[in-house]
Amino acid sequence: MIRFLRLPIDTLLHGISYAVLNCLIHSPTPLDEEQTWKLITQPEPMWRRRLREMYPPSFLRQIVLLGRQYQDAALGIAILAAGKHLFVEKPIAVTLEEADDLVGAAERAGVMLQVGHVERFNRAVRAAWPHLADPLFVQSDRLAPYTPRGADVAVVLDLMIHDIDLVATIVGSPVVDVSAVGVPVLTDTLDIANARLEFASGAVATITASRVSRDKTRKLRIFQRSGYVSLDLGTGAGMFFRMRADVDPRDFAAQATSLEQFVEPVPLFAPEGEPLRLEMDSFVAAIKGEQPVVVTGAAGREALSTALRIVTDIDRHSTRLRGGALRPA
Repeated sequence: MIRFLRLPIDTLLHGISYAVLNCLIHSPTPLDEEQTWKLITQPEPMWRRRLREMYPPSFLRQIVLLGRQYQDAALGIAILAAGKHLFVEKPIAVTLEEADDLVGAAERAGVMLQVGHVERFNRAVRAAWPHLADPLFVQSDRLAPYTPRGADVAVVLDLMIHDIDLVATIVGSPVVDVSAVGVPVLTDTLDIANARLEFASGAVATITASRVSRDKTRKLRIFQRSGYVSLDLGTGAGMFFRMRADVDPRDFAAQATSLEQFVEPVPLFAPEGEPLRLEMDSFVAAIKGEQPVVVTGAAGREALSTALRIVTDIDRHSTRLRGGALRPA
């Protein structure tokens, strides 16, 4: 009954398509795959098209635009329930509850759900995979000049989430602790953020993201016992400074020495390929059963979970700073 009472409210705030789908999703009976798919794909009846044009009214349409991911989640769940494979852009959803609904819908329907963390397909990252083994420390910097696109959400969910997924995949261990700071500069949301992640394996990562920098930078540095990997995600270039097998670094502890004396530089190469195209090709290959999904719904959910923990810690830190500033001298 409550879901029917929400129909006029959802129609007013989010539009008729969202209202109908949201009502179906929260039905106590399972969605019928054929009927749901027809609802999504068939031409709209005249009455529904006119209602969609009238509502939400113009003064509320910005809310619908800014809240479009909520509608995306509802539509995604309906598509999965209709038995269709789904590729969804990062972040997988706005809330963990929505992410769980998407993952659950894909599992129940037995279909593929892939999340668009495109940096997994970066040429430099593809070239580095064969050389990565038990990273101890990872440093990531993603800096960009300001653009209005994506400025309605925190930089953590707009830019940093790329590196959250990438670092977690490289380390291959769950995040156990998060510490973060960040500030708004040009917008009302976070424009610069820095996070320190600790993993169950003992590895540590620092991730910095900014959308108010003068220059564009996308670099990743990975330190492990076998050497040091330096990746430029912007150019797709990379270098592995591999520890020489015939050298004991302790021999150089008592005297200054050059890096070249105990490491050998190994250029990293991978076949050319547009990451977005490779991403789509991998999704098609997974549907055909030729390979597993590269970025699963569960992986997208974990990246979102860590991102939200980062935002929460930044809010906590900011509240403490504001509280301190308000105390009388």
